[in-house]
Amino acid sequence: CNLDDPDSIQRLVNDFLALDLPLHCLLNNAGVAFTKANAKASSGLELQFATNHFGTYMLTKLLLPKLKETGTPTKMARVINVSSCAHANGVVPTLNQVVGKEIVAGSYGSATNDDPFVAMNLYSNTKLCNLLHARWLNRQLEAEGKFVRAYRKLTTNPSRSVHPGIIVGSDIWRHNAIIRTSMKFVEAFNKTVQQGASTLVWAVVSAELEGVGGYLVDSNRSVSHPKGCNMEEADRLVAMSEELLKSFSLSRSC
Repeated sequence: CNLDDPDSIQRLVNDFLALDLPLHCLLNNAGVAFTKANAKASSGLELQFATNHFGTYMLTKLLLPKLKETGTPTKMARVINVSSCAHANGVVPTLNQVVGKEIVAGSYGSATNDDPFVAMNLYSNTKLCNLLHARWLNRQLEAEGKFVRAYRKLTTNPSRSVHPGIIVGSDIWRHNAIIRTSMKFVEAFNKTVQQGASTLVWAVVSAELEGVGGYLVDSNRSVSHPKGCNMEEADRLVAMSEELLKSFSLSRSC
């Protein structure tokens, strides 16, 4: 499945639902980082937002009925968004920035395609979106009385998001040769792929997380930056995501 392509996501969901299997956990782990600044996905959205947030949002929304059907009072289904400590430097982008009508500049005012500060800002924005999406989702599920909990890497809420750490061997660096090369020099100070996956596995299977959510770091519950608790921004993000979903639904029906 290509998460920057809404049609690809819809095909994946259709294929899975046709199997008529339960869905106990949805682990939203796929992502990209340090792409060309303001690069666009096949959908026309900014590439990192399209892949890291919008694709995850759409996939989760389409599979949520199956998660609700599967969860029980004693064994709740789980949604896990993989975020990052980079969320502390992020902001929720505007719709104009997401669709390319407004260029996102870097930390020093540059907006060139090769500016790593632009790419990092865009990545940080998506990681904040992952966090807020999980927190918003958990609030909705609790209000509905559904037996599903969402997780994010940083907070203490039944919705979960996970910060896996800096993973040297991950393909997430593949879009930037300089970053990919520099990672080799700090390998001893960061995590292997296996070490990074450990918190994700814990989030999926841990009995101590049953019925509760939060931000998870190094197989422990932690606390996010205050930005990750801003429910007004979470509401704005979801409203924008729903508007984008409607626009893609209309375009596919034409």
